[in-house]
Amino acid sequence: MTTVAEAGYTTVLASYEAWRLPILERHGLTLMVDLLDERHHVYRNPEGAEALARSLQGDPRVWGYHLFSDTAATIVSGRQRDIDNVRRWDPTHPTFVGTQQHVKSTLGQMTSPDVVAYYDYHWTRDRATHFPNLDFFGSYADEKDAFLYRWVQVDPGRAGIGNPNRIRYTVFSSMAFGLKGVMWFLGSRLIDSGSWRWNQLGLDVARVNHEVLPLAEVFAPLRRLDTWSTPLTINANDDPRGAEEPPIPPGLAPIPEDFWAQVESGEVLIGHFRDPAEASEEGRAGRYLFAANPNSYQPQPLVMRFGTAITGVEIFDREAGEWRLLDMSESRVELVLGPGFGELLRASSEAEPPPTPTANSTANSTPNTTSMPEPTVMPGPAGTIYLPMAWHEA
Repeated sequence: MTTVAEAGYTTVLASYEAWRLPILERHGLTLMVDLLDERHHVYRNPEGAEALARSLQGDPRVWGYHLFSDTAATIVSGRQRDIDNVRRWDPTHPTFVGTQQHVKSTLGQMTSPDVVAYYDYHWTRDRATHFPNLDFFGSYADEKDAFLYRWVQVDPGRAGIGNPNRIRYTVFSSMAFGLKGVMWFLGSRLIDSGSWRWNQLGLDVARVNHEVLPLAEVFAPLRRLDTWSTPLTINANDDPRGAEEPPIPPGLAPIPEDFWAQVESGEVLIGHFRDPAEASEEGRAGRYLFAANPNSYQPQPLVMRFGTAITGVEIFDREAGEWRLLDMSESRVELVLGPGFGELLRASSEAEPPPTPTANSTANSTPNTTSMPEPTVMPGPAGTIYLPMAWHEA
């Protein structure tokens, strides 16, 4: 478990065993309890599942419950039954339900999920599905006030060369749509079976984990309002987009002309977010932007112009673990997004004092254990959902 924790994972998906909890706790990890284990299967053995869930109420070593990961569109309705049951048995932890990208027509039968996830291995199956699926599942999560997760393929590129670029792009572009957690698929591909050390794929994933985790505390509570794109001339693989392709890819929309932030040069995905804990006055309700590079292999210089009401723009400095004020000249700021990378920005308006860097802050590269603001559908605390990178035991 030391190896897992040091690689930036925060959650382990596994069957419940009492001995696992103190080991995970010792390494700062939490357990996603698999309720598909026949001993306490959520719908085949509801009595066993209820007994276990009631015994785990309020346990901080538990992330929540894995209820379903399948592709069958005809049985989505049963998942809402399972969610409701587990909420009664343990209102202190969230439930996780995942499905395939193609299960869309019946997904609405799941009316109030806590965490919804999907898988779409776009790099090796169909790259054109990436944005449309993010748009669909992101909008579904927004509508249901749920948290969006996804499985991410651990080996879409050449290990140690293009692979970290591709998985970085998948994660950060998904965060522009509100992604809050990743299930790395498949864990067995990351470990050398002889030495039980990370192979190169494992090192690739660990690298991206550590790039994401510094954002955990500040990004996790934010709720998405919309996602836009500039016109794109280069695709995620650093190839020119075809003349027949629309400048704005399907699943994305252009930045509204009257929005308070515009991109004067550069190509970028922009997610617009609000913090539910902040006051809802104009200029505060939705003052967060997540800028993601749509190119996995090349850096992206940006020039952004802000409306006259914006008095300052900050970027979250991963190394310092704090907000840092960007230089602004004539309402413009400049920044560079690394290959496939994303950055979190925060704007201030005339209605509030300009942002100032936090003095004497210390770096914090790991998520804390404070509960997130709960989804309105949940009867109890949402638990620790700070960007878990769940280790799938396979």
